[in-house]
Amino acid sequence: MNIKPIGKRVVIELEKEVSQTASGIYIPESASQEKKSEGIISAIGDNLESSLKVGDKVLYSKFSGTEYENDDVKIVIVEEKEILAIIG
Repeated sequence: MNIKPIGKRVVIELEKEVSQTASGIYIPESASQEKKSEGIISAIGDNLESSLKVGDKVLYSKFSGTEYENDDVKIVIVEEKEILAIIG
């Protein structure tokens, strides 16, 4: 997917979550009640003021940004100020 954010925005690719019970039954993603709030940066805007870089795993505000899905890849586009921490 080729998306270039504008300004101080960051594209975060959400990790696919495969949930499975102890007995081996798969739970579909649509059954999940929680909105994901972490992912890996796949693109950054031109006017970023922080040390974020492509490939960083980050934690962002839970209900921020705009979600988009293409070719089974889910992303969220958030403003730089909505990123809370770098994980790892």
